[in-house]
Amino acid sequence: MPVPRLRALFALVAIALSLTLACSKKPVDQTLPKLGKIGAFSLTDEASKKFSAADLHGKEWVAAFFFTRCRSACPIITHRLRALQKQEDKLGGHVHLVSFSVDPENDTPAAMTAYAKKYHANLSNWSFLTGDYDAIKKLAGDFKMALEGDSTKGASGMQLTHASQLGLVDGKMQLRGYYSTKSDADMKKLASDALRLSNGS
Repeated sequence: MPVPRLRALFALVAIALSLTLACSKKPVDQTLPKLGKIGAFSLTDEASKKFSAADLHGKEWVAAFFFTRCRSACPIITHRLRALQKQEDKLGGHVHLVSFSVDPENDTPAAMTAYAKKYHANLSNWSFLTGDYDAIKKLAGDFKMALEGDSTKGASGMQLTHASQLGLVDGKMQLRGYYSTKSDADMKKLASDALRLSNGS
């Protein structure tokens, strides 16, 4: 067989092979996983107003567990949330932030308001919630996040352990992702995933 015809034949085989491989590849699922359902709750916000799961219906939101007297993980968590809030215009304009206090004995609405001011939180789309400890612990269970211990009014008697990661929730109360506050890469992914949710992915 003449060389030009051989080259043409090899080219046709190569094209056919590439098309076969392309067709055999499964499409990559770009949607975020559904990791569980967040149950109903009714708590009190920093303005002493009732705040329930219904207030988050139809919104993408980011959840964190914290307490105002914490001097270790909580300042990092709150700084990360504030950095995320500064990107709000890029996130579709309606991602809500929710900080659940694990120390309701001490975290009164007044204490949480002072804390929010300290970290320059914009309360238009960031809620600081307190309430019954058992209700908070149930929420932590819904998020599959650790929450152990108890607190007293004396700081020396405080023994609380809680998760430091953030959880991303969609408007149907489905948990869609976890993000480490210790990781810059995770924080970038959180912003990207929140935007995807706001765009309907």
